[in-house]
Amino acid sequence: MFGSDHDRNAQPPAAHGAAQRPPFGGLWSMGIAVTLALFFASTMPQPFFLPVFGELLFFGALGTVLVAVIRRESPRSRRLTAWDQAALLALASLFVGLFVDVESVIAALEERALAQ
Repeated sequence: MFGSDHDRNAQPPAAHGAAQRPPFGGLWSMGIAVTLALFFASTMPQPFFLPVFGELLFFGALGTVLVAVIRRESPRSRRLTAWDQAALLALASLFVGLFVDVESVIAALEERALAQ
């Protein structure tokens, strides 16, 4: 029984599950995170859309890092890990931050403060 072909060809359950997962399976969760950030940022007034979108992406990156730590994922893997997702979300947040017009945000905040 120990020397059968079935036992020799069988992979451990952990390795078998890792081999079955697609290498880019995490792109779905990244797409969902970006879509949710876009949705919630779109509820803001126009001057606040980009700053809020960038911050939501950043907090999504922090949440993804927390998930990677809880799962104890290795940052080095051949497939897309939560660490990679967090890095991409943080880079997207930084990229969005390049297009934020700080003066228009300050003007909108001052206008809202005077209106109240």
